[in-house]
Amino acid sequence: MNHKGTSPIPEPIVQLQRQLDQFRSTRPHRTRLPEALWQAAVELARQHGVYSVGRRIALFFTGRQHAGENLADVLKWRSAAQLSPVQMCDALSRNTPKLAEGVEILLANCLAHGRRQFVEVAANFPAECRYVL
Repeated sequence: MNHKGTSPIPEPIVQLQRQLDQFRSTRPHRTRLPEALWQAAVELARQHGVYSVGRRIALFFTGRQHAGENLADVLKWRSAAQLSPVQMCDALSRNTPKLAEGVEILLANCLAHGRRQFVEVAANFPAECRYVL
């Protein structure tokens, strides 16, 4: 069922969702995805955009790289014609990718970390911090 103003999910994305659900239901938690499923997700992201695919198919990957290095690898596959993606993360410098020439992201640092800093100084600046908190 579609909400007013939303477009239907493209059939290839629905099919990949089913394949991922089937794979995950028959494997132990955190089992590495087969290369074919990764490649299918990458190809769909090229065709439909990272946001369209990523919001429907949650792919988690980790390794020896920092989050920013992982994101830089993903962005290499992104079409230059698409709008800049929004990266939500804490302000740790290793979470921000080193971007190739011409690649841009919108960085949205986590508000929980910003709020924590206001809480830490609230005793010294009660009126100012109360306004923000």
